[in-house]
Amino acid sequence: MRLTLSRGLLAFGLFVATAFLSALAIMGWTLQTVRIEGPAYTQIIHGKDLVADILPPPMFLVEAYLLESETAFDSKLGKENAVEIEKLRAQYSERMKVWHETDLPKDIRALIDDGVAPASDAFWKTIDEAYLPALSSGDAARTTQAITELRQHFQAQKSAVQQLVGAATTFLSASEGHARDLTRFYAGLAIAAGAAALLSLVGGLLVFRRLAITPLEGLSDYMQTLASGSLETEVPFVGRNDEVGDMARSVAVFRQAGIDKIAIENDNRRQQQHIERERAERLNEQENQARNLQKVVDELGAGLDRLSKFNIRYTLDDPFQPEFEQLRHDFNKSLGVFQDTMSLVLEKSNEIDDSSNALQQAADQMAKRTEKQAATLEETAAALEEVSGTVKTSSSRLAGTRDLTREAKSNVEKSAYVVSDAIEAMQRIEAASASIGNITGVIDQIAFQTNLLALNAGVEAARAGEAGKGFAVVAQEVRELAQRSASAAKEISALIAQSTREVSAGVALVNDTGSALRAIEASINTINQDIEAVTYAAQEQATGLSEITSAVNEMDQLTQQNAAMVEETSAATHALADEVTELVRLVGQFVFNRRHKVRDSGEDNRMTEAKRGDAPPSRLRTG
Repeated sequence: MRLTLSRGLLAFGLFVATAFLSALAIMGWTLQTVRIEGPAYTQIIHGKDLVADILPPPMFLVEAYLLESETAFDSKLGKENAVEIEKLRAQYSERMKVWHETDLPKDIRALIDDGVAPASDAFWKTIDEAYLPALSSGDAARTTQAITELRQHFQAQKSAVQQLVGAATTFLSASEGHARDLTRFYAGLAIAAGAAALLSLVGGLLVFRRLAITPLEGLSDYMQTLASGSLETEVPFVGRNDEVGDMARSVAVFRQAGIDKIAIENDNRRQQQHIERERAERLNEQENQARNLQKVVDELGAGLDRLSKFNIRYTLDDPFQPEFEQLRHDFNKSLGVFQDTMSLVLEKSNEIDDSSNALQQAADQMAKRTEKQAATLEETAAALEEVSGTVKTSSSRLAGTRDLTREAKSNVEKSAYVVSDAIEAMQRIEAASASIGNITGVIDQIAFQTNLLALNAGVEAARAGEAGKGFAVVAQEVRELAQRSASAAKEISALIAQSTREVSAGVALVNDTGSALRAIEASINTINQDIEAVTYAAQEQATGLSEITSAVNEMDQLTQQNAAMVEETSAATHALADEVTELVRLVGQFVFNRRHKVRDSGEDNRMTEAKRGDAPPSRLRTG
């Protein structure tokens, strides 16, 4: 892997950063580990020394011994001192647990476990088993003996504590000296690391300037020269394998691009000259093609002009360019086909002219005969019209009589239907009256029950006394309302019964009316049948005459239509003859080839073409 400037700069930065971080780490670790004689540390040590000078330590049982001695001389302080002694015992146990879990030198650990701890345990055991029971019993001798034993254990614990303090003081002095030595060593090491990092930074900057800044300045000067258009000088630093070499190679690419650009411009100039020559050749060729095309257009224009003047005799004989030669052949071929077609049209036109003349004579004769036949049919139709009118008058009168009988029959049938509807209405009224009677019966029963309920309510209100007076009044009103409802229901029932009787009488009268109408209907039916028979016979006669008249009229109309069609045919025949004559005249305007019936002399044709301004005769073939 090649060492580039970016990688070198990154490695240099990492080295300098590592050196500074190492120096800082060493200083920090030194301050955190062995900083002894600093101001904060000194203040903390002074505070702890002051507390140790004022209060006895928990591991030294002097305060407990004093409290027990005080209790022996003044029993009134027993309870209060007992509480304080328990607190001191708890503090002693807590501190012993702390120092038991703390990593201490072996000699100090032995003094605690083998000296201070057994003496302290014996002291607390004497308090529990000898001193406190003797003090509780009030026996002075036992108390004195217990105090003596307690003093012995205290002296033993005091001696062990003094030995432990001496050993701890020695250990503390040695630790402080070792810490001072470590502080000096690591401080010097941190200073050396910082100085090395600083020297590395300065040296790295100098190396970076020599490896990067100076070559970049050289490349900058070269690029200014390159921008001015000078491409003769080679690019410096191309052989380097770092970023400067990459930049130099990139600049070399630009230099080569400039050289290639000059070469391309020269090639473009040569190609442009070649393109100009080709363009001139193409323009010359296009002008030749345009002249050839104009020649073709002129020739075709002359031929079409002759064709517009009905001259289809001459063809295009001068050859065209190869790409237009097929067009000339197609024009000549089309002109030949057109000549043949027009010759055939001329022949057929003459034949049509002869046929139209014969058809015209036949149409005139047919028109005369058709006019005579139409006059005869018209007289026959007039006679039949008179006979048919008489029969139609008789038939019309019979039809009027028949219509009157039908109307009378229809009125009788409508009256019968009305009577039937009236009977059904009477029956529905009777049924409705019965339903209303049932409803009034129900209303009567409801009124009766309401009356009973109101009566019972009045009785209950009377039993209630003063509190039920208002309810009694309401019950009386309800009772009166029920009685009025019952009376009204009875009156309605009486009216409905009377209406039922009247409806029954009306139904009987309507039934009688229906019987009379049915008898009238039977008589009218008989009369109507007779009139129908007479009317049918008259209609048959009228129909026969009408059919005969219609046939004659139709024949008359057909004859008249035939006459009109004959006249139209005659007119069309005359028009056709005129059109054929015009067609023959128009076709006769065309100048045909000499092989056909219409022939022109070459001299006349040349004179005609000269007058019309056509192409010279030398370019035309006259057949």
